[in-house]
Amino acid sequence: MKPALFIFSIFSLCAIGLLFIFGISPIRGGYDPYIMFKKQVIAVAIGILLMFLVSRVPHEMLRKISVPIFVICFIGATSTLFLGKGSAKRWIHLPGFSIQPVEFFKLAYIILFSNILSKTKEQIDIYGFLFFVLANIILTLPILIQPDYGNFVILFTISTFLLFIKGVKIRYILSLLIPAIPAFIALIFISPYRMKRILAFLSPWEDPQGKGFQIIQSMISYSAGGINGEGIGEGMQKLYFLPAAHTDFIISSIAEEIGLIGIAIIVLLFSIITFIGFSTAKTIKEEFSKFLTAGLTFMISIEVVINLFVSVGLLPAKGLPLPFVSYGGSSIISSFIAVGIILQAITKD
Repeated sequence: MKPALFIFSIFSLCAIGLLFIFGISPIRGGYDPYIMFKKQVIAVAIGILLMFLVSRVPHEMLRKISVPIFVICFIGATSTLFLGKGSAKRWIHLPGFSIQPVEFFKLAYIILFSNILSKTKEQIDIYGFLFFVLANIILTLPILIQPDYGNFVILFTISTFLLFIKGVKIRYILSLLIPAIPAFIALIFISPYRMKRILAFLSPWEDPQGKGFQIIQSMISYSAGGINGEGIGEGMQKLYFLPAAHTDFIISSIAEEIGLIGIAIIVLLFSIITFIGFSTAKTIKEEFSKFLTAGLTFMISIEVVINLFVSVGLLPAKGLPLPFVSYGGSSIISSFIAVGIILQAITKD
């Protein structure tokens, strides 16, 4: 029952995403009106295939190859510093498509970190905790340098969550906030771009045609949709009013067309995935599999929460897609690999 419900929820989210990308594609597609939709269908097909293949791979095998997997993904993430274009070097551009290595780096990092934690048999004291924090920063350095602060924070949060499951004392984790908060504030002030983004988050109407434009248009989408929505295909915000209507802010476009009821259904589907993932992790005895299942479930859930909070102005824009729904091959394929690993644990539960 659990595997069927888990897969049904994932496929339902993909179907919703494909439906809305199909509606947005003719507007944003360029030379081929449906090029975005076609690419997304291919990504979903590849993702589904990989999900079922990965679901048949025992977690013990992933544990054994965790280091090679991480090294490959680390090289991929580092290569963007040399092959990427623009100030934020996050993509590797190839003929016909692009790859965002950080999406696969997150999977590799969780696999490796879960393996390291499972091999740590003694209680982690304050020095051990600080060692893990330092190791986390070093291992995720390519993401920080790109710079991709959104995914860096996600990786740091995931590792802290796994340390909490391992039994690290809460006071150690809270003590980390003392230096982390001023460091975070310093990162904001030394970058004019990040400073403008924070100011736009705090007061978007101060720059309605600039940094505040996207969040204002997102709020308009929610307002226009109301409870029932304008109707599928009837949304106006995707007509270049909402800049990222097919990627980071696709949930706002969905809210405009199917309203609060539609958003509630999406939240319910993600809640089912999260509940099944965590409930499965709770019953697993073997530590590596427990950490791996919990870590991947947490990764998906925190990305969903951040994306939803950004869309309604509760967090500054992070450039994070909505798993299984937003346009983007790297996000879709990596998300399917993640749930494939979780599915292996569910079928054994």
